[in-house]
Amino acid sequence: MLYDNEQLVLKELGMSSWRNLSRDKFMKLLSIMNDMSDEVRLKIIEQIPQFAKLCIEALNTAKEAYQKTLNENKQTTMEIIKKIDNIRETFSKELNRDNLSDEERMFIYKQLAEIANIYNGMDERSKKFFDTIFGKLLMGLGLIVGSVIVFVGGKFLLSSNGD
Repeated sequence: MLYDNEQLVLKELGMSSWRNLSRDKFMKLLSIMNDMSDEVRLKIIEQIPQFAKLCIEALNTAKEAYQKTLNENKQTTMEIIKKIDNIRETFSKELNRDNLSDEERMFIYKQLAEIANIYNGMDERSKKFFDTIFGKLLMGLGLIVGSVIVFVGGKFLLSSNGD
């Protein structure tokens, strides 16, 4: 949805005016800014005197959430790796048994190959996960910084034309 007027944005945020803008509403505002026309985005920025300060606070909040997500993902991944390592070690010990048939030995080799595939799959999912989160964070940062630059630059140009 493209927000082409300020009232649509206020309605989406469940507000009647910008005076009611809380931190949570500001975060939601930032998340939908990409769906606004440039004109609407600039009008909104003009009406929020503390926009730059709120952006910095939002970025700090996003950074903390990103770090927490990374830490939780790392912990979960390490737990999974430990479990898989236990299974791998069990199969490796079984290979040392003298009385294994060729069929049993092949079964264990296939299981070890499957474990290697699991490790590779985990690595791919982890990279995709980080790319997605990092990409969203960078997109949000770019939009915020771009909006502030456009706003400040626009005001500068307007004041220059008056001189």
